[in-house]
Amino acid sequence: MALPAVGASHSAYHLQKACVAPIPSRRFPAWTSPLRRVVKCHSLLTAAHAHRSVLLRRGIVCRTALQDKPTAVTSDREGTRDGDVLTNTASVEDDEDEVEFPPPLTVAQRLQRAAYFWSRAIPIFLAYKALEARIALIELQTGPLEEDEKEAMWARQHASAADQIYDVISTLKGFYVKSGQLVATRIDIFPVQFGEKLISLTDDLDPMPFNLVRRIVEQELLAGQKWTTAFEWIEEVPLGSASVAQVHKAKLMDGRVVAVKVQRPNIEPRMLGDIANLKAAAKRLRSQIPIDYYIVFSELEKQLRQEFDFNYEANSMDSIADSLSRDSKGNPQSSPVKVPRSIPEYVSKRVLVMEYIEGVALSNFQEELHKRGIETSALEAKVFGRALLSALTEAFGRMIFTNGFFHGDPHPGNIFIRPNGQVALIDFGQTKRIPDTMRYQLATVIKLLSEKYEGKVVDMDALAESARALGVRFLEGYDNSTTAAATAMWLFDNVDE
Repeated sequence: MALPAVGASHSAYHLQKACVAPIPSRRFPAWTSPLRRVVKCHSLLTAAHAHRSVLLRRGIVCRTALQDKPTAVTSDREGTRDGDVLTNTASVEDDEDEVEFPPPLTVAQRLQRAAYFWSRAIPIFLAYKALEARIALIELQTGPLEEDEKEAMWARQHASAADQIYDVISTLKGFYVKSGQLVATRIDIFPVQFGEKLISLTDDLDPMPFNLVRRIVEQELLAGQKWTTAFEWIEEVPLGSASVAQVHKAKLMDGRVVAVKVQRPNIEPRMLGDIANLKAAAKRLRSQIPIDYYIVFSELEKQLRQEFDFNYEANSMDSIADSLSRDSKGNPQSSPVKVPRSIPEYVSKRVLVMEYIEGVALSNFQEELHKRGIETSALEAKVFGRALLSALTEAFGRMIFTNGFFHGDPHPGNIFIRPNGQVALIDFGQTKRIPDTMRYQLATVIKLLSEKYEGKVVDMDALAESARALGVRFLEGYDNSTTAAATAMWLFDNVDE
């Protein structure tokens, strides 16, 4: 649920009206500049066309330790209707028990979710419009308010809206959680109060029953064979249980310890219904707010459709693992981060078996430091923080500028710290590929901006042209070199004001 970042500062607000995106007024430590440049590049590039050139695995043949002949593993071939296996309520008999696959949402349930969303979203938007009218009335009666006074009024409204948005997301879950996580990581666009409140959102749901997980593995991955033909064991308690899937630690018959990602039955139509609500809201608000969130949610919808296909995710993680471990000439090099690889013979559309990554999510790392008696202000924590920034900057720099194919969802829950201190990236359901021309323009912008750190004068005209070449467009009357260069600096540099 996206709302305008109004009231950030007087100058920021007017530049926000003029340009395609708002200008932040918050300050950041100078040493974080490299990572923030890469993160800003990464956020902008999520509007690029999704990478679809990799071939999907279909009809993979595998041999397990207990089989005498290979068995075809199906993965939703062409001609198979979506959900032939899982979208209808069905009972599957077992030697020990009976498993019922959850049915899809009924029309009434989908309407109920939509009605709840709109019943909460509309009052939040109206509250912003009411405050805007109230400020205008006060200034009409008594003259212009002090900037600090207006900032305080907007801050109170942002805090109230953040609480309400958090409640809506916590109730509806699904795609709303993913949207909230996106908002929390984009404090350059959304009010800081939103980020502070929504950063605690976790995409966790009650786990699926283990019997259901087994059935999905058997039907989607093993062509109906028992899961024990491929796995020595699968831990019943999942490592994590999110909106789209849950992950279990397991051991293959050949002794490899792996992670098994299993998609929830019928989750695709539910989440696509959620994003349809968000798109509808954004479309109706296009003329009311300075940022077109309809385009943002439309792009997220494309990404979400990819996330339901674990074949795509497997190819993505393997491609990125390969690219990070080799230089531009194809020579081996050390990777700045660990990327798990898929187990090719055990991949289907709804089940993905991959290398197991032991570690702690960055979102939980502060708690882990406290357990070890290390304060976040301690020297060890600061040294680690710089090493973390260095590893992520190097990794995303290589992905974006060397290969043009990068991880599209690097929130703290998808960044792991391994026991040896190495950084790992997980969850490659959202990835992006950008064309060579855009990579060249991005490199040009970064090179121009880096000149000021070398004591040189930045060529503002060249910077403005680079911003336009990247697709930045301005409202009539604001398309000049100064505005274009300032926008490029805001998007890609450490700008304090």
